[in-house]
Amino acid sequence: MLLVYLPRETNRTKYIFRLLLGDLLGLGYKTTTDIETFKSYAGPRFSYCRMAPDEALHITAHNLLFQRGIETTETGFGHFEGLPILFKTFNPRSALPFDLFAASFFMVSRYEEYLPYRRDDYGRFSARESLAYQKDFLHRPVINIWSLILKDVLQQHWPDLKFKLPVYRCEPTIDIDSAYSLHHKGFLRTIGGFGKSLRKLNLSEMALRARVIAGTVPDPFDVFEQFHELHNNLNLKPIYFILFADYGRFDKNVPIQNQAFRMLIKSLADNAQVGIHPSYQSNNSFSILRREVGQFGTLLNTEITRSRQHFLKL
Repeated sequence: MLLVYLPRETNRTKYIFRLLLGDLLGLGYKTTTDIETFKSYAGPRFSYCRMAPDEALHITAHNLLFQRGIETTETGFGHFEGLPILFKTFNPRSALPFDLFAASFFMVSRYEEYLPYRRDDYGRFSARESLAYQKDFLHRPVINIWSLILKDVLQQHWPDLKFKLPVYRCEPTIDIDSAYSLHHKGFLRTIGGFGKSLRKLNLSEMALRARVIAGTVPDPFDVFEQFHELHNNLNLKPIYFILFADYGRFDKNVPIQNQAFRMLIKSLADNAQVGIHPSYQSNNSFSILRREVGQFGTLLNTEITRSRQHFLKL
């Protein structure tokens, strides 16, 4: 059992220790705020505080995990062995040159999104505003990498320490914002589509639309059988998140009354897990969200417990 000393326990320390030590490294651990308990412990141990209390392994702590509320904070960006790091420390007693616990909390909590920021056209925090984008490490799983650095440090001191790293699996998730590109859109939207193609003098698009509606060629979006075969061949368990909402500016799926659409949803639910993809307009109206979830649940005769938010609102 690994023992960690810290001067004060907070919800932030509980959360990030559980993530790094428990979930990612699979360690049995406990924490203490009693210095004598820490000093007398005979097993593997390290301190997480400003100054090392004794000769044991020590990681210098930034104040982030001990703060209350959200404050603008200097992230102390730098590099260590070619890796991006946050909250650098210059304490020679620290086993690492940065506070990986504060750094991991900053990243996984999306701390910077709680601070004032410039919103995009949809009110979202843009990736371009993030430290990870600006420092060119948005594409790197830094928390997982940092956890392995911690593992190496702990193993150097206690080679017999038992780790149980997580087993990763591929779980495909598919948003269905529009089940069909051209078919099953209803009379008015279909006529409008022909008119739009005509105004652009796009005769090939008009011809394709006509062939799809006549049933002589498949709809470009109707790839669900291919998905099913692919997932079966690779033994994958997909989750489909389906927009099941009234038509709107940003919600343009097939009408929920359309029988082909309803049969498709039931077929997907027979072979995979399904969840709801709430509409753009439901983001500002709980009554709309409740109606969409209720209608979707009624169609499938089950309680809907999975949801993935509209991408324009993430």
